[in-house]
Amino acid sequence: MSNLHEMANRYRDISLEDVVNFLGGDRDHADPQRWKLHDKSVWLGKGNDCQRFYDHKSGKGGGGAIDLVMYVEQCTFKVAVERLSLMSGESLRLSRRVFCLS
Repeated sequence: MSNLHEMANRYRDISLEDVVNFLGGDRDHADPQRWKLHDKSVWLGKGNDCQRFYDHKSGKGGGGAIDLVMYVEQCTFKVAVERLSLMSGESLRLSRRVFCLS
């Protein structure tokens, strides 16, 4: 698949817990819904909210695997889709340019 839109649709609903693990997050022992990622403290929803996240340190949140990668890694949509392709084991290079802000 080379179409960015098709790839995004494919990765949009990946489990947020799987994404957090892939990004190197550490589960908070006191609150199993909270994960520490870099300088962030991300809470993952459960049940009907399982695709939602919220960072209590910054007061920001969103929904879906792509949004989570964009937020944690401070990168563009394209780079987030590319990172998720790595997570799923696919070899996808959408761009040679670096789009991350940090």
